[in-house]
Amino acid sequence: MEQPTLLYYNIHHDVIAFSTTRQGGVSTGNYASFNINRYCGDSEEAIKGNRRQLCDLLQIDDEHLIMPHQVHLTKTAVIDESFFNRSEEERKETLEGVDAIMTKLPDVCIGVSTADCIPVLIYDSHRKVAAAIHAGWRGTVKRIVQQAIADMKAIYGSEPKDMKSQICPGISLDSFEVGDEVYEAFAAAGFDMSLISQRKEKWHINLPECNRLQLIEAGIPSENIDTANICTMKQSETFFSARRLGIQSGRIFTGINIIAKMIILLMTMFTVACSGCGNASSNPGLTPEELRVQASQRIDSTLIQEFDSLSGKVMYDGLSAEAWIMAEDSSGLLISAKNIHQRMPPASLTKMMTCMLALEQGNMSDTIVITPDVFIQKDSRVRLGDSYLLGHLIQEMMLQSDNDAANAIAKHIGGDIPAFCRMMNDKAAYLGMDSTHFANPNGITNDSTYSTARDLLVLARYCMRDSIFAEIVSTPFIDIPLLDGRHLPCDNTNLLLRDYDGCIGIKTGYTRRAGGCLASAATRKGKTLILILLNSKTKGTRFKESSELLDYGFLTLQS
Repeated sequence: MEQPTLLYYNIHHDVIAFSTTRQGGVSTGNYASFNINRYCGDSEEAIKGNRRQLCDLLQIDDEHLIMPHQVHLTKTAVIDESFFNRSEEERKETLEGVDAIMTKLPDVCIGVSTADCIPVLIYDSHRKVAAAIHAGWRGTVKRIVQQAIADMKAIYGSEPKDMKSQICPGISLDSFEVGDEVYEAFAAAGFDMSLISQRKEKWHINLPECNRLQLIEAGIPSENIDTANICTMKQSETFFSARRLGIQSGRIFTGINIIAKMIILLMTMFTVACSGCGNASSNPGLTPEELRVQASQRIDSTLIQEFDSLSGKVMYDGLSAEAWIMAEDSSGLLISAKNIHQRMPPASLTKMMTCMLALEQGNMSDTIVITPDVFIQKDSRVRLGDSYLLGHLIQEMMLQSDNDAANAIAKHIGGDIPAFCRMMNDKAAYLGMDSTHFANPNGITNDSTYSTARDLLVLARYCMRDSIFAEIVSTPFIDIPLLDGRHLPCDNTNLLLRDYDGCIGIKTGYTRRAGGCLASAATRKGKTLILILLNSKTKGTRFKESSELLDYGFLTLQS
């Protein structure tokens, strides 16, 4: 079961704020694959499995994940201690017909569900009150965000000047075509139509802007308001869109959770073939791919010295590795580092780039024949004349670290190996891997192939945000078919998949000059660590030392 990919917002360090995407989970069809809404027709079994995944990620109990049954009105529900003392039926009644929900309880994730409507999150950092609002066009006409702010003032004594707000993915001006009756409803409600509408063949309404203007009018400073600028209808492969998929389809859950224990996680990324860096809305118009790149690049080193002083830290002098870098993936929080900018041979960690380009540029059902011009190293399991499907040859390359498989893939994708290497270097530049150069697709050591721990961390985080890549590198064993009917048993060379609890990938590497190299990822209690370790003494010590560093990383996150 694939872990859900979330789009995080950097509202305040007291809270985790996010929207779910379609990635992860177990739902199928128009609910594929991460849906937790019980009111749209998905199976209860799938919903329970998806909720369990999200709760594990947030480290909360299932009863603390709260979503109302929305009806496009302006009713608000307050979640306080008394809510949890009620019967299940009473709780359901409390959440019925509710389109705004608020709380000041820690470790309670409140949220709303949408599939083109506009989700709005608000956090009062002074009173420590969180709110989630469902603003469809009817709710927007009824000024639901202003009603919610008024309720926060009346119930908690909140002041708009202390609030920060995030307007999350929803339908855009370009996509929200409406009839005259909808246009007239906004006009009758007193909106300045010159600011929120545009006439094409029909009227178009800018729902995100409508809500932004309401927030400002209610007193929230404009600089405290961010807008995701993500259109769900245009990006329906990533976010659910009822206009694109129909009413019988999944829903985005947009939630906010006040953190009880002060773990500073600047969760500012999108993880989808999207995993995010910086606030999504501070960069208007970014695509999921651009957010994915930013998420991969973000490295937050503000607490590294504090982490290094924690009791129980790894005794670095006992490690043979020449360089390493380890970060918490969703935030980029740097936990341990040594010589992260030193140029070094990456060995077969190079194949992460080869794999990613093949997945992006290739057709997995293409046939590839091992020809003399790619049968170069001759230390591989593939043999001259063998024929594979591209998808199966990628698995051989990544699990067995097959060098000539990498050559064959490079020729197939690039036309020839030098052209493919140019593609690799272009991609490295695109990802901001400024101290990296590739001269071959497999990592065989030469003076023109080099990278750094920092650059390889960016690459690993980018690759792991691709669901197919992540599935390949998390596979401990697979039986690979050749086109002549033979089969090639394939064990993953990454022993941590077998020996380290929570390991989810990703790639081994070794040459005499590069030493033992390992890119690894592990998830425990909803936190994922990514580690790059270079030039460990032997093939064996790369696993032992990576395990020690990962143990230290998880211990640090709990401290």
